[in-house]
Amino acid sequence: MLSVDALPASASDAGWQFLTEEKRAKLLRFRREEDRQRGLWAELLLRSIVCNQLGIANRSIAFVTNAYGKPQLATDVGLHFNVSHSGRWVVCLTDELPVGVDVEKHAPFDPKIAHSFFTEAEVRFLEEPAHPEERQHRFFQLWTAKESCIKAVGKGLSLPLHSFSVVPAISSDGLGFVDVEGGTWQLREPSLDLGYSFTVCCKPQAVWNGAEQVTAETILTQLKA
Repeated sequence: MLSVDALPASASDAGWQFLTEEKRAKLLRFRREEDRQRGLWAELLLRSIVCNQLGIANRSIAFVTNAYGKPQLATDVGLHFNVSHSGRWVVCLTDELPVGVDVEKHAPFDPKIAHSFFTEAEVRFLEEPAHPEERQHRFFQLWTAKESCIKAVGKGLSLPLHSFSVVPAISSDGLGFVDVEGGTWQLREPSLDLGYSFTVCCKPQAVWNGAEQVTAETILTQLKA
């Protein structure tokens, strides 16, 4: 994972050269500079990890999407990945089996969203606390858990958010299991800044080695190799 707070402009300027023309054009269409920066560094972080884990040069990396729009490597080499970004954080998760990850910066939320997309058990879990800040925390805890599951399964929003429940998985000390689309998935909640929720979803047999923070310099050095 990478914090994009206070990154020097020179680092971002140097990073654009490692993207494809198509990706550069897509990011430059974003209206807000902060969205362009998060998108840029999400791509650079992913590419640096692929280079490192597969021992290949950045120019050899090609991405495609599945039928539901989930990005994957063009060549099946047994490496699955997923990225997410929000606020100051960009995160990437990889494994030999499908994975999903979601990070969200806390913000005011509309309770109607919960009633539209959450199961009854999840709504009850959300509404248990009386304090608004705790409800906000639980909302994003639920949201990132459900998003990470959908991203791991790889079917996008063709898999309705209310079709499965992440309770009680998310209330089990940061590790729990949930059944989605006939399969069992493992949920973990790595610690992050106060005011953020961060959930990863992987297969039960996946080995979790913890979240590692890297620097922009490390990413650029890896991509130059």
